[in-house]
Amino acid sequence: MPVYNCENYVGDAVKSILNQTFTDFEFLIFDDGSSDKSLEIIRSFTDPRIRLFTSKENQGYVVHLNRGLDLAKGDYLFRMDADDIALPRRFERQIKFMDAHPEIGLCGTWYRVFGTLEELRRPPLNHEEIQLHFLHSSTLNHPSVVLRRQVLEQHQLRYREDFLFAEDYEFFVRVSKYTRLANIPEVLLHYRKHATNVGALRRKRQVELSNRIRIPRFELLMGRPLKPIEARFIRQEIDFREPVVEPLLNFIQEAEAANLEKGLYNTVHLRRFLHRRIGMELILRRSLTPAYFKNLIAFGIHFAGVRQILAKQVCRKVQLAGRRLGEEGLLFA
Repeated sequence: MPVYNCENYVGDAVKSILNQTFTDFEFLIFDDGSSDKSLEIIRSFTDPRIRLFTSKENQGYVVHLNRGLDLAKGDYLFRMDADDIALPRRFERQIKFMDAHPEIGLCGTWYRVFGTLEELRRPPLNHEEIQLHFLHSSTLNHPSVVLRRQVLEQHQLRYREDFLFAEDYEFFVRVSKYTRLANIPEVLLHYRKHATNVGALRRKRQVELSNRIRIPRFELLMGRPLKPIEARFIRQEIDFREPVVEPLLNFIQEAEAANLEKGLYNTVHLRRFLHRRIGMELILRRSLTPAYFKNLIAFGIHFAGVRQILAKQVCRKVQLAGRRLGEEGLLFA
């Protein structure tokens, strides 16, 4: 568990690990040159399972992730962040799953988001669907994962420092070349959202690095370099006020045909995934222009997935509006 200036949360994170129902583990904590009271709080715990490592200067947490992989002695390596909370049976449940599925080398879990955002997240469970979603992002929540050390050592797998802020996404994609991945359909982690999350502070850099992962995966599927408009779609830079329907329709049809030939992904899941990506982009880049609505209608006609995304968005807007009216005392039973 890397720690840097996390005095408000690190105590709860440490307690959540020490209170696991599975008790036979070592707890490696790396303080990365914290200037607040984080180190003092960590040192207040006297549990002999804790192995504390300190740095005088901030080195970046990827350095400590790799150091943890080098120093850990257990068969299973659990990730944890200093601002999250592991539920008491997390280790027990993930170890039981990994023991029962020796073909799995990395396993995450469902998780509940709390803090500035409250929601339950249920990422896909099986290897094939996780691989499919790698076309856009990682559906493995980094601090929820457990790794099989034998796989990492056999293939010399470590995090890449040049992918800082998207190091987990890049790492998981590489790991998936050598072993199968999974998520357990059980909430075993509470994932804290706050203003100082890495993703919130470094979002632009994170997107740039993610694109360096996404585009090669699509090019592998297509068997050719992406055209400029296709790359813009993958980078989430499409302007729906432009005439983009025909080139994106052709792209999706060609992607489906290439997948039928190569058999990389489930055909139905790939189609649904691509349709949903179009729908999400339409929502994110909406504008009150005739060209946008023309594209909206055209995509809605062609893609059932787009219609479903838009319908859900409308329902969500109605629910939020109803909730606001209820809070203001304007709705009555």
